[in-house]
This record gives sequence, C-alpha cells and structure tokens, in this order.
Amino acid sequence: MEPSVYVGYLFKDHGAGVEIQFSNGDVVGITSTRNDFDLQGVWLEAALPVVISENAALFAAVAHLFPVKTKALHSYRQLDGFARREWNTDIQWWELNAGLTYRLAPCAAGVGGFRWSSFVVNFNDPTGQLGFATSTDDAKLTANAYIPFFGLLVSGDPNCNSSLKAAVIGFPALPSDLEFQEVLSPTGQTSTSFDGKTNYKSGYFLEASGEASMKMDAWSLGAFVRFDLLHAERTRDFTVAGISRQAEIKFDRRNWIFGGKISAAF
Repeated sequence: MEPSVYVGYLFKDHGAGVEIQFSNGDVVGITSTRNDFDLQGVWLEAALPVVISENAALFAAVAHLFPVKTKALHSYRQLDGFARREWNTDIQWWELNAGLTYRLAPCAAGVGGFRWSSFVVNFNDPTGQLGFATSTDDAKLTANAYIPFFGLLVSGDPNCNSSLKAAVIGFPALPSDLEFQEVLSPTGQTSTSFDGKTNYKSGYFLEASGEASMKMDAWSLGAFVRFDLLHAERTRDFTVAGISRQAEIKFDRRNWIFGGKISAAF
C-alpha cells in the first residue's frame, strides 16, 4: 500500500469551450453561440494504490481543482449580425477514479477502471457586452462524465532508488450528462432562458501522463506531467414560447498539469 499526494498547476489557454448550433430556428434572433474560457488553478489529488498479488494492483483516487478566476469570451451569431460578451467564471471540478492494473510483461501493465468527473461552471457578471440589453443575465455549464477507461502503463527502475512511469488511457465514447443553461436578452428582444434535455451523440476521452520519483527509505518524492482531452457532442430538445427547438451542442475540455508527488510505502 502506497498512499500518495499529487500537487500541481493545471492550465490551458482556451482550455474549455461550449459551441451551440440551433438547428431548426433561432432563439430570440440568435442562431449559434461559442463560449471559450481558460483553465487555471492548483490541482490536488490523493491516490491509494494497493498491491493484491504479484501481478495485480488496485487503485483509487480523488482530485479537486482550486481554480484561479478567469474570463470567458462568449460570441453569438444572430440573424442580422453578431453579438458578444465576457463572463466571470466560477469553476467547481471534482474527480473520482478507481481501477486495476495487471502486469503483462516485466515493464508493462494493462490498466482498466472508471472515472467520474464533475465539472460545473457558473458564468456571471457579464461585461464588454455588444448586442445585449441587460447586465443581469447568467449561464451555467454542468458536465458529469462517467468514463470507463482502458490503457497501458510502462514502468522502469533505472536503479534501486528511482523509478519512471508513463501511461496512456482513454475510451472512444463519453457517457455523460451535459447541460448548458443561459438567459438570453438581446437588444430589443424579450429575455428568455435556454434549457432542455440532451441526448447522446458522440464523444471520447484521452489522458497521457509521465512520472519520475526517487526513494528515500519508506518515502518517495517525484514529479509528474499529465495531459487530458475530453470531447462530447449532444443533441438538445427544448421549447421556447411553446415552440419546439433543437440544438447541437459540442463541449471540449483539455489541460496540462505539472507538479510534484509525495508518497509513503507500507
């Protein structure tokens, strides 16, 4: 058993974005929107790998982002032109992981498991508005992903006190609940709320990571790097003023994490 703590800095310019295309009519004169925002903050993760046999080990982890507040740039295509505004973002991001590794060769192991990723963003206090009537609108993105994943872990020990690891995991689909709500009040139009139910269309998940560590008695200190990529597409059915509408929604999230690790073996 080797409980570990990872602390790193997560970042990516335009690391997350939501694109919406209204496919059978406009909503208060808007035909499509694009909302992009940076991801920045301190990533804290606690992990617990447990060896259960000579070739197999279980692992579990919980992680949370302590975000740095950033701006979101939201652009709109209208029937008669364009509009835009900026939002303040309030990000809440939690992840839970559980899985199994099984040795396939002296330096390689297969990885399989499950990840729940809860990603909620509140958009508020719009500024720099062009084509909107009020500054009291708000929006909210909720993305709960339930990701089975499989991959490969490669590891080596250059000497008795150091170790290197690299892993790639992913899944060619993205089971998830994806919701985006927004209050729209273009100049000269009645304010309306955009909400509704989404249906699965497509998606995928990919993560690549590397780690180097040095042993000191029962303790181990090291550094890690990680890249994550997540993509989801959904169809949303909703009603505005009693009229049925449909929207195609795309959600992307990608980020880097660089940081350090400390662990103790029991």
